[in-house]
Amino acid sequence: MSDLAYTVLAGDAALLSRIHPLWSELRLHHADIGGPWKQEFLDSDFDKRKAGLIAKGMRGLLVLLAMADDVAVGYCVSTIDAAGRGEIDSLFITETHRRRGLGRRFVQQSMEWLNTNGAKPIVVLVLAGNDEAAALYESFGFQPRTITLQKP
Repeated sequence: MSDLAYTVLAGDAALLSRIHPLWSELRLHHADIGGPWKQEFLDSDFDKRKAGLIAKGMRGLLVLLAMADDVAVGYCVSTIDAAGRGEIDSLFITETHRRRGLGRRFVQQSMEWLNTNGAKPIVVLVLAGNDEAAALYESFGFQPRTITLQKP
């Protein structure tokens, strides 16, 4: 199945509640690769994350939600903060729908939205060990700028 089989809904904060089940899967994925921060991911709360995204997106918030046969299979959330900094904040695709072009479609659509809205710079944070996600972003020209080391 190619990305053409998906319907991608684009909206604002009103769509955030619809990503909750997918965000919960992302939280488990991050816990699996999060090493000493596993419990931190497991303890994270969707309502707090949602409120944080809304507060952060002072100059804009884009939610992309991919549907396949009326089932949500992936999402991407991007924000533009008060200073104009754009970020692809969260992207997740269910395992059975990965490697079909949907992630690339999400990043492309998000980048177009961020650029159209004058976001500068545009950043994305990738969890250490999430090499597949890092490779996707690097294919769009993202490069590591800093490496943050944290003691558990």
